[in-house]
Amino acid sequence: MRTLLLIMILQVTFLFSAPGDLLWRYKLDDLTVSSAFVVNNIAYIGCEDGYLYAIYANNGTLKWRYKTEGYGYTSSPCVSNGIVYFGTGAGEESNFYALNAENGTFIWKYRNYENIRSTPSVYNGIVYFNSDYIFALNAANGEEVWKYSSNYTWGSP
Repeated sequence: MRTLLLIMILQVTFLFSAPGDLLWRYKLDDLTVSSAFVVNNIAYIGCEDGYLYAIYANNGTLKWRYKTEGYGYTSSPCVSNGIVYFGTGAGEESNFYALNAENGTFIWKYRNYENIRSTPSVYNGIVYFNSDYIFALNAANGEEVWKYSSNYTWGSP
């Protein structure tokens, strides 16, 4: 079994194998500020160009990409039960998305109006993320379960 290291530097994503052999590189259309989430041989990567990318981790080819609305900043994604969750934007252009992890089709969107920079967490059918509030949404349909004023926290739940 190989040890793999995924590194994202500005517009290029690299995958290395121990002892440091470059396996592939993928050029994104803009800066990447999120961490990758890798599951089932797919690396999910958010980019400033407004897309969430799904790239095959074994060879670096694009599986799919999804164009979000508004400003392109994306939080680091999370995948749970075949759904990829992530946040975008700042202020009026902020949204939290759920997409089918296999093919990138839209499932639901939650309009937030706050900066979303945390990596979401999913537990027991609830997806949690934070911005100026801590949010708990129904993971299946995106309905708000509750939110709590967190006085501008930036950490991940």
